[in-house]
Amino acid sequence: MQKSEKKYIEILGDTVHPIHVTVSIILCATFSLTGFLAGKRLFPAIADEKMILSYSLLLGIGSGLAATLIAALLFRPKRFLIESTASPEEIEAILHDMQIDPSEEADMIQKDAVTRKEMEELGISHIFVGKGDRSS
Repeated sequence: MQKSEKKYIEILGDTVHPIHVTVSIILCATFSLTGFLAGKRLFPAIADEKMILSYSLLLGIGSGLAATLIAALLFRPKRFLIESTASPEEIEAILHDMQIDPSEEADMIQKDAVTRKEMEELGISHIFVGKGDRSS
């Protein structure tokens, strides 16, 4: 018998395993609902009648956040990022694939100090140096 191939889906630009997403959703929904219902039983004894639903909702939200943290710990990222130096040809290919115009980026860097500082901090401003020779 063959091992079944893992199938992944894309959600909000991230590739995830459907079972992990399903378990996370169930976990968060269960914790949130349980927290809310527990609050509706607990808070009448200690809170003002007008505030019972508000406190219960707050407990439900807090429980949902706790469930999100648990899911994040259970289902850690499974990808590895490997940093390497790219050749100028590889950089050009990457920019082409991302549909980025180097001269437009160079113009943006020259005109916008915030963008220039950000690119320098990231160490990628050198990629666009000398590419912004267009006249505006």
